[in-house]
Amino acid sequence: MNYTNEEYKEIFSDLEFPIEPLNQQYKALLWSVDKSRALFYCGVGTGKTLSGLFTHYLWGTKKIMVVCPSSVVRSWKEEIETKTNLSYVVVQHYDKMKRRKLMEKKADVYIINYEGLQALYAKKGRDSKGKVPSKTLLKDFDCDGLILDEIHVLGDKDSLQSAICKSLSTRAKTVIGLTGTIYNLQHMWNIFYVLNQGKTLGRNFYMFRNRYFNKYGFEWKLKKNSDKKILEAVSEDTLRIKRSECLDLPELTYVPLMLQKTKEQLQAEKALILGQEIQGFHVGDEYDPTMKQRQLAGGFVYNDKKEVLRINNNKTKEVKKIITDWDDKILIFHEFIEEGHIIEDICRDLGVGFVTMRSDTDDKDESYRAFTNDDNCRICIAHPKSAGVGLNFQHACSAILYYSSNGSQLTRDQTLGRIHRKGQSKGCIAWELILEDSADERAERSRINQTNFKEEMDKYLTQLQEKYK
Repeated sequence: MNYTNEEYKEIFSDLEFPIEPLNQQYKALLWSVDKSRALFYCGVGTGKTLSGLFTHYLWGTKKIMVVCPSSVVRSWKEEIETKTNLSYVVVQHYDKMKRRKLMEKKADVYIINYEGLQALYAKKGRDSKGKVPSKTLLKDFDCDGLILDEIHVLGDKDSLQSAICKSLSTRAKTVIGLTGTIYNLQHMWNIFYVLNQGKTLGRNFYMFRNRYFNKYGFEWKLKKNSDKKILEAVSEDTLRIKRSECLDLPELTYVPLMLQKTKEQLQAEKALILGQEIQGFHVGDEYDPTMKQRQLAGGFVYNDKKEVLRINNNKTKEVKKIITDWDDKILIFHEFIEEGHIIEDICRDLGVGFVTMRSDTDDKDESYRAFTNDDNCRICIAHPKSAGVGLNFQHACSAILYYSSNGSQLTRDQTLGRIHRKGQSKGCIAWELILEDSADERAERSRINQTNFKEEMDKYLTQLQEKYK
């Protein structure tokens, strides 16, 4: 049953929250009243961070460890600083002994990334078999509450991180898993084994897999209706909150821009299929044809020496037009570093201030600060892995431009969630540049239809081979 915020206030009148919870956060609290372990399966930007903290407050938890990907640490710090009265320690240091000392500091919340768990709770295994959880070090874990953010990263049952989190979970009194998506339902088993030691989906992975999956060659595929059966099995311990249920989210306008290939791109396309040079540029004797077609759609190709040839394309014209016409900040996502360099050159030509956030950016934190605080910095040119998770741009920006795509709906949801989330005061717009009859169209088809991007590209390459044979 859904209640209004006023009704929820009455229900939880004996609790004093530092800020008033959103309606969906009240919903999470009411659902969690009689539980001590749960999975919050919430859409990006729906406030799952505070849902986790508020629920631990409801449960009376005194000391919480938050385990999350490195990219999300900043978000946790910001949420705790601005929306709670909790003290916190970020357990990060290059020296593992000093990292352990940080856990001795007095605080309400301890934030650590998944990789950092090894420094605290792992030891060298026997016979040089890598690291394993240390029972001795795990005895030092004295938090009564545990939050595992982006818990889908624990899908691999054999990883060291999973093993450590299982041990931490058995020692905590209250455990919450947070995630925005789980695409591989085989991973559900390990996620719930970590959460409640197999109460939901059993203690034996192979029994779970044989029950819900059939083997075809080297792959395990869901049996008929098994997806519904798995979701039904976890429903008692899972709260699902969709973005569409959050009435406070602003309007989002999606604008796909279909562009034609240039003459130069068509010539390069033919040369790549026939194994010829492009404008005298030797790509290499052996190369991944899928990768080369994706590069070509972005207006360039690399060769095997990492040299680059830029190819005239219509995306650059569209980027210039959008930046010129839009008088506010824009977050531009791209897949390849050279695409980022192309966009940088456009900004320089236009005299527009910009920053980058990708693997070759020296100081991503400084880029984030400049884009969110400096009015003269209008463009952030970013790769989804560097700026697509854990960063909040909603107070600085309401526009996203996708120069290229990897065909993943998960990536799309996460990147859109950087601006289209609670706290956004403007309507949002997302432009996407799609080169017709190219890798771009296959990526878009894969994203929308939830099909395999590689398989879509294989079909496309077959069509090109027929075209140019």
